[in-house]
Amino acid sequence: MLIKEYRIPFPATLEEYRIGMLYMVARATEEENRRSNGQPTVQLVTRRSFEDKKRGIKGIYTEKYVHTRNFLPSFMKVFLAEQKCILVEKAWNAFPDYCLTTYENHLLGRSFHLSVESRYIGNDRGCVENALKLSEEELAHREVVDLNIASEEHLKMTAETNVAKFESRVSKRSRLDAQGEWIAQGSPVMCCYKVVRFDVSAKGMPARRIEQWGHRNAMQAAFVHYNRQVLCWMDQWYGLDISAVDGLCGKRGELGAISERKHGLRPRIEAAATVLATELAAESTAGLAFFFADQTNPFIT
Repeated sequence: MLIKEYRIPFPATLEEYRIGMLYMVARATEEENRRSNGQPTVQLVTRRSFEDKKRGIKGIYTEKYVHTRNFLPSFMKVFLAEQKCILVEKAWNAFPDYCLTTYENHLLGRSFHLSVESRYIGNDRGCVENALKLSEEELAHREVVDLNIASEEHLKMTAETNVAKFESRVSKRSRLDAQGEWIAQGSPVMCCYKVVRFDVSAKGMPARRIEQWGHRNAMQAAFVHYNRQVLCWMDQWYGLDISAVDGLCGKRGELGAISERKHGLRPRIEAAATVLATELAAESTAGLAFFFADQTNPFIT
C-alpha cells in the first residue's frame, strides 16, 4: 500500500476556504455532469448528520456513486468490467478537524482500497509534522509531498486557473509565486493536510502501476487543480455567508444568482474540471472522474 501525505497551503482563512470549496464543488459537479450527456458522473445517495463520540466530532455523512469507466486510461479498461468502474464513495466531514473519504467497489472487495483523511489548520504553512496522528509504523512508510499550487511541477496551469496571474478585485489577493514566498511570508495562509492510502491487490492487475498512476494523476494533480479553481473563482464566492452555499451542489443557477446579488458580478460558466475528493460537506462529491482520463488529457503530466 502506498501512503502519501499531501500538504497544500492556501491563501485564505479556514472559513473562507470552507465557503470557497463548497462553491467550487457545486459549480464543478454540475459542469462535469453536464458534459457527460445527461449521465451523471456522481450520484448522491445519502446525506445526513453523524456524530463520532470516540473522536469527539460531529459533521455530515454522505454516500455517492462515482461512475469512472469513460474516464479511465486504456490500460486499466482491459482489466475492469463496467460494474468494477462504479465506486461507492463514503465521506465523514467534520471540517476543519477531521474528514475521511473512502472509495469501495463491491466486485473488487478487499482487493481495492482508497481512502483520504484530511485536516485543515488555520494560520499554518504546512509545518505540522503529524497532523493526522499516524502510527509509528505508518510514519515509517509515509511519503510527504508538499504542493505549491503556483508551481507547475505537478500540473501545468491553464488560462482559467493561472494563479500566477490571477488578481482578485474583491479580496485584493493576487499573483502567487512558484518559489513559494507567498507560503513563507503571505497572510492569511492555511494548510490542508491529506493522507491518502491506495492499495490494489486484485489478481492479474498491474497493482503497483495503478497505485503510482492514481497518486500522480488522480491525487496530486487533482489537489492542485481544484485549489487553483477555488482561488481563481474567488470573486464569485468571497464574502458569501456559509448558509448561502451549503447544500447547493447541483444548483449552479442558484449559486450564480447569489454571487451576482452579492458582488454585481456575472459568474463565468467556463468548463470546470472535476475534483477528486474534497471532504467538506460536498467536497468529496466531484472526484476521480476528470483525472481518470487517457494519456491525451492535457492536465496529465
